[in-house]
Amino acid sequence: MNSSQISPDDKRGLIWFLVITFGFTYSVLFALWLRDVSLVEKHPLYAHFTLAFAIFAPGVVAYVVREKFCGGVNLDKDLAVGDYRNYIKVYFGVPLVFAVVYGLTALFVADPDATTIVSKEWDEKTRAAGPLWKYANTAILVSLTTGPIISGLHAVGQEYGWRGYLLETLLPLGKRKAVIISSAIWGLWYGPFVLLGLHYQEGSLLLGTLFFALLIMLLGICLGYLKIVSGSIILTSFAHGAFNAQLYGGWTIYFPNLDPIAGGITGLPGLLVFLILALFLLSRKSMGENSENKQ
Repeated sequence: MNSSQISPDDKRGLIWFLVITFGFTYSVLFALWLRDVSLVEKHPLYAHFTLAFAIFAPGVVAYVVREKFCGGVNLDKDLAVGDYRNYIKVYFGVPLVFAVVYGLTALFVADPDATTIVSKEWDEKTRAAGPLWKYANTAILVSLTTGPIISGLHAVGQEYGWRGYLLETLLPLGKRKAVIISSAIWGLWYGPFVLLGLHYQEGSLLLGTLFFALLIMLLGICLGYLKIVSGSIILTSFAHGAFNAQLYGGWTIYFPNLDPIAGGITGLPGLLVFLILALFLLSRKSMGENSENKQ
C-alpha cells in the first residue's frame, strides 16, 4: 500500500478485528477469572483449550476480516518463508538476549544463595524424578532444538493477526509508526493474561500486568521489524516461538526464587534489554519510509 492514508474498507476491517479479538479474549479471561482458574496451579482441561483458542483467535479473526473487507486472503504471500539467514540470526540471537538479561539479573538482582538449581519450591515428587541439574539441562536442550518450532506453530495465529494483518494494514501510517502502534495494541491485548497468574506472583498482578504489557510491546517491535525486513510471518512465528522456548526453558530453574518484577525476562532487566534492542531496530535504515520491504 503506497497511500499515506488507510482506506475506508481497511478502517472498517481494523475496527471489526480489534472489537472481536479484544471482546472475545477479554470475555474468556473474565469468565475463567470468575471460575478461579489460575495459570500457576493445575487448571481444568477445558480452561487449557479455551485459553489456547483465545490465543489463536487473532489469526482466525484476521482471516475472516481479510475475506470480508480486504479482497480475500493471499496465502502464498502470507506464508512466504523468506531468507533462511534470518532464521539463523533469530536462532542464535534470542538465546543471546536471554543470556544478557539473566547475566544482568545474576550480577545486580538475584540473591547469590538463590541463584542455583536447588529450590525449596520443588515438591518431593519433582525431586524424586531425578537431579534438578539434569532437568534444567534437558529444558535448555529443548529450548534450543524442538522448542522454537513447536512454540512457533502455537504462535502462528497471533503472528498472522498482529503482524500479518494489523501491522500490514497500518503501514500507510509509516513503518515505524505502524510497528509501534501494532505492538502497543498487542501489549494491551496480552497484558490481562497476568491476572490469571501468568508469570507474576499474587500481590503483584497489577504491576505485573503493566510490566508484561510493556515487555510484549517491546517484543512486538522486534517482531514487527522482522516482518518489515522479511515480509514473512513464518519468520516472526519462529522468533516468537524461540522467545517462548527460552521463557519457559531452563532459566527459571537456575533462578528459582527470583522476584519476577525485580529480575529476569519479565522484570526490570528484561524491559531494559528489550527497550535498547527495540530502539536500535527502530533506528535501522530498513525502517525508513523510503526503504523497500524484502519479500
